[in-house]
Amino acid sequence: MSLYLLKTWWRSPSRALALALGVLLAVSMFCDMNLNLTATGAHMLDGVLSNLYADSLVYYKRSSSENWTIEEINRALTSIEEVVDVEAIAYLPFFLQPTSYLTADGSKKPSVKLTENFSKLVTLSMYAISEEFPSKVGMSLLEGSWNFTGILVSKDLAEDASLKAGDTVRLVIEMEQPNYTIHWTSCPLPITGVIEPSENATAYLTAQIYRTKYLVRPPRKFYAMFFPYELLENVTRSFPFAIQVSFGHYVWARRSELVDPWNLDATKERLDLFEARLRTAVQPYGAEVFCFLRMAVTALSGMIDFTRFLLGALSFPVLLLCWYLVVTTGHLISQARRREIGLLKVRGFSSNSILASYIVIALLIGLGGSLLGVLLGSLMFYGYCSMANLPLPSNLLGLVFSTPTLAMEVCLGCFLSVVASIIPARTAARLSPLEATREYLEAETSAIKVSKWVLLALILGTLKMVEWAADFDPVEFLSSLRGAPFFVIVPYFMYAMFDALVLNFLGPVLFIYGISCVLIANKSFLLRVADLFVRPLKSLKSVISGNLTRNPARLSRVTFLVAVCLAFSLMTALLIASFNDLHYRSSKVVVGSDLRVFVFEGTELAFGENLSRVEGVSVSTPVVYGLGAEAKLCGRVDYYAVDPETFAQVAYLERNFCDPPFEECLERMSANSSYILISEALADEYYLRVGDTLWIRSQTCIPLREFIPVKICGIVRTMPGSAVSPFAKTPFIVLSLDLAEQMGLDLSAPYFLVKLTDGSDPREVAQRIREEFPDQVASISTVEDVLAESPTTPLLSSICAFLDHCSICTVLAASCGLLLISIVNVRERMYELGLMRSRGFSRRNAVKALVYEAVIVVFLASVVGVLSGVVSANGLIHMMGRNSAVSPNLIIPLFFWLVLFGTFGLLVAFYSLPLVLFFRKTVVETIRFR
Repeated sequence: MSLYLLKTWWRSPSRALALALGVLLAVSMFCDMNLNLTATGAHMLDGVLSNLYADSLVYYKRSSSENWTIEEINRALTSIEEVVDVEAIAYLPFFLQPTSYLTADGSKKPSVKLTENFSKLVTLSMYAISEEFPSKVGMSLLEGSWNFTGILVSKDLAEDASLKAGDTVRLVIEMEQPNYTIHWTSCPLPITGVIEPSENATAYLTAQIYRTKYLVRPPRKFYAMFFPYELLENVTRSFPFAIQVSFGHYVWARRSELVDPWNLDATKERLDLFEARLRTAVQPYGAEVFCFLRMAVTALSGMIDFTRFLLGALSFPVLLLCWYLVVTTGHLISQARRREIGLLKVRGFSSNSILASYIVIALLIGLGGSLLGVLLGSLMFYGYCSMANLPLPSNLLGLVFSTPTLAMEVCLGCFLSVVASIIPARTAARLSPLEATREYLEAETSAIKVSKWVLLALILGTLKMVEWAADFDPVEFLSSLRGAPFFVIVPYFMYAMFDALVLNFLGPVLFIYGISCVLIANKSFLLRVADLFVRPLKSLKSVISGNLTRNPARLSRVTFLVAVCLAFSLMTALLIASFNDLHYRSSKVVVGSDLRVFVFEGTELAFGENLSRVEGVSVSTPVVYGLGAEAKLCGRVDYYAVDPETFAQVAYLERNFCDPPFEECLERMSANSSYILISEALADEYYLRVGDTLWIRSQTCIPLREFIPVKICGIVRTMPGSAVSPFAKTPFIVLSLDLAEQMGLDLSAPYFLVKLTDGSDPREVAQRIREEFPDQVASISTVEDVLAESPTTPLLSSICAFLDHCSICTVLAASCGLLLISIVNVRERMYELGLMRSRGFSRRNAVKALVYEAVIVVFLASVVGVLSGVVSANGLIHMMGRNSAVSPNLIIPLFFWLVLFGTFGLLVAFYSLPLVLFFRKTVVETIRFR
């Protein structure tokens, strides 16, 4: 029998294709999502790995009295098959101060100059490196030779200490205490060359593992001495007291054997084994292993998995519509095959056998629809890669048809097809032979009953809508219930978890379902709505009103279908626009203004006046970021020193960046330099509020000065020109340049925020600044540069592409569903409409009535859909951006209105089309008994 039904379906392939359409849309959506996220992950991983200076780091410390084990550890590491190269660096800081200093030819003057007469603390970094290290990292020899029999000194140290190749320096420590006295001088250290460390060299020497162009702290002067391993070991052994020397072994591996950007799970497994081999190799030496490759892949994989889960949850309405499309198609096919089912029952086939045959056919169609969906999703992925300029993987077919992915997508399609076919299959199997062979099918007139489950769905959905409209977070509110009775906290905690895990995803759907059933069940409401629309057509009022109230159950399903479609389409349009706006504003906060100009240390604050004279520049302001401030009871804090007046003009400020607003606080700071701002992290950690008094001083002044009382005039949430990250909240203060100078804070390393004149191109102005000040400017950041370099940009593009795909699938599924429902209506009302035409009802009036009916139904559903979509988008945007340093805004783009009116017109057309085409038949064809 299954073979017989399959043959009958094959004779009409349009029915099978209609049933497979819902499966095809659902599977193509998930295939496209998996491929897009995989491609985005590969693109992001390539970007991350290209900016890693090394693949792993082996770190340990040794006392100056212990033997160095550099060569042994190097041999142990290079014995690992995947390791290509190893470079070891030893580091020892030497603080220049009155009791420890550097001499050249017996003179102490260079040390005095370096420390500005010992008014600030300066660190002289001593490194032990291999002879190959300078050539590997691109160091430049400015004077002398690469002869490594002595030491090499950095350019900054040579200039500020008046050193040159051929000089001999010594390290001196002189300490006199009541119980002991130390007078120590190192062995002579001949200078064989003066070098300029490259950017790569500085990164390795300072353990900066990741390359970035947008550091907040400008380039600082680098005072360093480079020793052969043996020489620095001898110097440390001669120290009058035990000191700790830090060692780092940078490891480079064969990335082609370890990393497959298109398969992050397999890559993680290989990197876990690689890290285990590194740990085993250095375990006898008590060293720590940091596998940066594994860290990067793990973090990226977690981000991709979370995004996949989030997008899967957001796409639930699309699955719902695809399921509804399959159900409606199944009902339509069951009605079309009624006579065949009746004949089968007359011949003795049972209801269970008919049900089983339908399920088998649904399974086969689900399998075919799944394979077609995979092909469609692959084509969508190809189009996305072409538009985003992403490289296609060499093993694209293997990626598309990989066993786990293909099995998951086929299972999804078959499950959706089988589950959606159960209801129409049971309806068909339960038909009696008499009903199945009846020639005329009466129009369904089932009523709708507002059950307790409908009311529960409406209450829960409305509660979620109210929360999102009011920007209320139940989980966040839990912290306000501390100290409340146990019987209050436990029920609320259970509700908050239910809200977070269930209502955040199903709340809008429950609201639409509940409100659709309640509105359509109210017959008087439907009549009032119909009366508003059909006032111009008084003669057709009774016909349209009767059609609307004929079948409330089906009308509620139509309303739900259209409302979900519009809500999801509008929500995706709003989410895409709002996410792009948030990403752009976050990048602008990173820059701080139109441009951010980094200059070399020692550049005067007055350099901003030179920048202001460049063509295209309106005004600039200096900002100094430092680490040397101290607050009483709070310890060390970072600081930003600004000119309040010009900072308010130049910086990109939003109202919620500071409480009270930045402009008001900066005005107070301009009038009275004793006012400061503190970060939200500092305020929360030490329970500080606006109006409190804080005592601060500089940690870099020698001798230390007294604490100065200052008044807190505002709490900063986001500082323009700093790195934007919701998880990088650090304690800092913002003070005026006058107060910073009074305290003795270091102001030698400013950077500048630059505001451009209207119409000026940031890239062109940046190029002019570089050309006019090549010796002062280190780098310039623009908003476009930050957007291009941000790892969030490709991920956001992938999310937007997937949401666009979901929106298209939603409209297609809803349109086809309406088309099928309309076909069912035509079949049920064919005889009735034929009688009306035979009694003189004109074709024109009939078309008007049917089109008005479609407009009323779609409009009623659109009101519910627009309300749900806007509120849902607002709630999701604020929920996802709650921890963001920049508050998200709900952006309504022009595309929103195009989606609204375009979808409205498309749905009306699809709902009206079968009814209009019906009137092409003659009256005799519609009423004759066949």
